[in-house]
Amino acid sequence: MKTPSLTSLMLLACAAAAHAASPAFTDITAASGINVLQIGAGYPQEGQMMGGMAAADFNRDGWIDLYVVCGGDQRDVLYLNDGTGHFIDASDAWGIGTPAYSSGVAVGDVDADGWIDVYVSTHGTQADGVVIDRHRLYRNVNGVGFVEQAMASGVARTSPLTADGFSAAFGDYDLDGDLDLAVAGWRGQSRGNRLFRNDGTGHFTDVTESAILHNLTPVRGFTPRFSDMDGDRFPELLWVADFETSRYLRNNRDGTFTEMTAAANVGHDQNGMGTAVGDFDNDGDPDWYVSSIYLPAAFKEGNKLYINQGNHLYDEVAMERGVDQGGWGWGVEAIDVDHDGDLDLYSNGTLYQNRTTQGIDFDALTAA
Repeated sequence: MKTPSLTSLMLLACAAAAHAASPAFTDITAASGINVLQIGAGYPQEGQMMGGMAAADFNRDGWIDLYVVCGGDQRDVLYLNDGTGHFIDASDAWGIGTPAYSSGVAVGDVDADGWIDVYVSTHGTQADGVVIDRHRLYRNVNGVGFVEQAMASGVARTSPLTADGFSAAFGDYDLDGDLDLAVAGWRGQSRGNRLFRNDGTGHFTDVTESAILHNLTPVRGFTPRFSDMDGDRFPELLWVADFETSRYLRNNRDGTFTEMTAAANVGHDQNGMGTAVGDFDNDGDPDWYVSSIYLPAAFKEGNKLYINQGNHLYDEVAMERGVDQGGWGWGVEAIDVDHDGDLDLYSNGTLYQNRTTQGIDFDALTAA
């Protein structure tokens, strides 16, 4: 079987055997051919928060490729896996466009043609501060290149005021068999938090006002996520956001969502950034982890772990389970790195290793 393990997507080689006490990793980025500069000149201050990557088999050769968001005045990079763990820059050959002030990336087959497409959200204006940039939708043409079609597909802009798309996510919220799109915007009054419905052909309609029975304008969005949290197959929308504005949106199964953040006992993250969903306590339902800022001197409490109690109610246990202190939170992923049957967490330079399959007991391994 040719498909590499998920840890290889992190450009890390695990040197430990399964069930080892502390998994060890080796940085193989340079040897793999990855050489990316993120953060370019002329960026607004919030541009320093950029960065992202997506992993998918874009040419269907059985190997996982990488799309790397570079931000600022740097063009994004598409790396194709040659099957040996080495990656080749195919950006020119595949038609990756000029610098787009990229911030986030989501991948999925939006037009059901069997090929993985790429949506790139944009955050910021051009260096002159006048020209409003837009988001990109790269349609995959038979695994040999991309054609940019965001404007024709209805997803080029999420705000009439500025380019406000921090990150994005695909998911089928209405269970009609195609991928819909959520885009998180950080700038509040620019109204960049949007939900787009796919008509099945890869053309999208903005349904934010009609589908989400809640005003998302004050939400300083960082990361949206579609996830079925109650087992009815209809995914909820988990909207991770800055300045205590994260939102939990329950899917009503009729094409609409109801906001119930307070009722669900979530949204306690003060500066929500990244998100991971998984069954951390192995009780059969998904839990929700949100990265945030841990800075006691500024009364910043850090990451939050919301354990699902059923019926859209959660217990927050990050501090007592040892996964709150992650510095400046940002990206987070849930993965069983030691193959012991429970989910571990990787957040911004810290690996939280879950030590038990009964309940939750994490150890922080910053030098792993």
